[in-house]
Amino acid sequence: MWVEKDTLQGMEVYRIISEERTEGFFNLFFKVEDRYDSWVRVDSFCSCRFRKKIQEGRYKNTVEIEFGEEKVRYSDGREYPGRECMVDLLSSIYYVRLLPLEVGKTFYIPVHADEITGDLKIEVVEKERVRVPWGEFEAFRVKPVLPETKAFGRKGGLEMWYSDTPEHIPVKIKMRTFFGSLVFLLERRN
Repeated sequence: MWVEKDTLQGMEVYRIISEERTEGFFNLFFKVEDRYDSWVRVDSFCSCRFRKKIQEGRYKNTVEIEFGEEKVRYSDGREYPGRECMVDLLSSIYYVRLLPLEVGKTFYIPVHADEITGDLKIEVVEKERVRVPWGEFEAFRVKPVLPETKAFGRKGGLEMWYSDTPEHIPVKIKMRTFFGSLVFLLERRN
């Protein structure tokens, strides 16, 4: 996952990019090549556009979503209610960095995911020490809760760890899925 500056419809934005791929032995059974792109406003971190390009086994799908305050519009013409300053699921990982994280606090972020506009509940569960390839950190363990969608897996969802520093760097992500858990660790920071 990485972030770069970009321009969208004449506006300066951040583009958040995440790629997921299987390699080696796993490609023989079930090849995955997914890419997610999220464009957010530099001034507010509100989502402008989201694209997911999925290739998992024989399944292929590309979805693009345009965010507006009045509506959310999909590339196939579907529309859903919008809200002021919404985020998508990918940009929500970075949006949490802007929050004043403290154990016991709960935040609600307007989000659109899986054709649903609602609130992403962010629970700051505890502070603990975590070790990742980039180093060892005191980190806040955060649990996002979005029960209306299939996002974040089906068996306990997602947990994220943010460094207890002013930048609140996401250093670890753990996602439970139907086949087990995926763990993402921060290797380096550019």
